[in-house]
Amino acid sequence: MMDRKQTNARRFLLMTSDKSVEEYFKLKDDVVLERRYFFDYFGNTELPEPSLPAGYELKEIDHQTLAEISGGIVPLLFWKNENDFLMRGKGYCITCDNDIASWAFSAAVSSREIDIGIETSPKYKQKGLGLIVAKKMIQYAIEQDKKPVWACHYMNTASLLS
Repeated sequence: MMDRKQTNARRFLLMTSDKSVEEYFKLKDDVVLERRYFFDYFGNTELPEPSLPAGYELKEIDHQTLAEISGGIVPLLFWKNENDFLMRGKGYCITCDNDIASWAFSAAVSSREIDIGIETSPKYKQKGLGLIVAKKMIQYAIEQDKKPVWACHYMNTASLLS
């Protein structure tokens, strides 16, 4: 947060519902205030089992796939480095030929929750791929006896409609 020279590409995110904190940061020149929607998983919601389109493959994120993932919501934004994510985090991706089409991963892990990040490459949107990788991450969180949670920017209509 104090890295004014911006030598660290990671962003700092402070979430609060405290109006006094919000008012304080409104006065700062280099702070962006945004609204987010938060989602909870209430368990045992029966969803139809989504199936991958022909030619697509669901994989666990590893060293190779992690290096190939690019977009706005990627694991390396949330972890110190690749090894930190691979040791303490988890993620899944869907590939098509040599492209990584969609991914879901643990953006943060606590003793009770796993915060899930999800993105689909623009070329592969509207195929249900985000739902498939999100469901895999939800299953993983539950297997770890943790509550899956996630949030999105208030203008992210794709997440709101899922």
